[in-house]
Amino acid sequence: MNKRLGIVFVVLVILCVILWDRTRESVRSQGGSQAPVDAIEDVIGAGSVEAETSSTLEAIAEILRELPGDRVPGRTGHAEARAMIGRRLGASGVEHEEVSIEWPYAPEKTVRNLVARLGSGAPEADVFVVSAHYDGVARSPGADDNGAAVAVLLLLADRLAGRAAEAEIRLIWFDAEEAGLVGSIGYVGALSAAERRRIRGVINLECIGFTDRRAGRQSLPFGVKLVFDPGDVGDFLLVASNVASRPFQQRVVSGLEPFERAGVFRVEEFGFIPGEGLVLPDIRRSDHAPFWDASIPAVMLTDTANFRNPNYHARSDTLETLDLPFVAATLDGLEAVLVDLARVGSR
Repeated sequence: MNKRLGIVFVVLVILCVILWDRTRESVRSQGGSQAPVDAIEDVIGAGSVEAETSSTLEAIAEILRELPGDRVPGRTGHAEARAMIGRRLGASGVEHEEVSIEWPYAPEKTVRNLVARLGSGAPEADVFVVSAHYDGVARSPGADDNGAAVAVLLLLADRLAGRAAEAEIRLIWFDAEEAGLVGSIGYVGALSAAERRRIRGVINLECIGFTDRRAGRQSLPFGVKLVFDPGDVGDFLLVASNVASRPFQQRVVSGLEPFERAGVFRVEEFGFIPGEGLVLPDIRRSDHAPFWDASIPAVMLTDTANFRNPNYHARSDTLETLDLPFVAATLDGLEAVLVDLARVGSR
């Protein structure tokens, strides 16, 4: 982004801060700043494994060891990854569908989103989407981008399978994100107006497994630090939203915050982004962006990718570089968020 665009971004952000301050209290008055205690107790009291227990960590690691690298559409690793996700969903008793997406620039390649529906099956029920892309870049194992998110989505499916809910929880593994958000653009474009209205919020997981707790290891896009400064230590999960999605963002943050633990997991929120985020291109680099374009509330959960992780899109993006307790805390927090949003019953 050039400096002129950065200045425009800062000015717009200042205006958005004013709006944020005015709306923050109204959001909280509606219960958006603190997750219901019973929802959190349901997650913990029902026997969900805490972030650092060996079984959760091993479950995440097992999925990442099984997930092939080099998940570029058209290559063997890509097809094997799609098949692996399907097998694991079946083992959890979760049905899914593969939705083919047209890719005009590469019609010979197979692009398929995987969609699993949990909770309410009522045709008019509210829908909450949690998504992660499963494709990758050439010659990279893609553990952080985006294997950790693929694992969290699979483990959420396993934890929520068979549980009644008032809303539908729709888990989507998007394809061809690295090629230009092909899967998510195709998915949103195929939604009818009625289907778009049903979606009350989208939580997109993008690079959620890497931390670096040394000073000076965290950076930000140009100009952002003037209005948002989480520090230079890469130890947080960022929940990013545009201004229109701010009320939904507050619900997500309030569900994650009870799982913060010193030295393990903390949450930062950035909700100043005006419009569809066009003034800050880096914030649109994942599958939440097409939902913003369709005026559907959406947030991105991320470790900030290349603004922290030196292994981004490299051969060194391996399981061994990830912070698995951090990933596990994200998993537990997301379960609490969904229990609250969709009013999920006990196991």
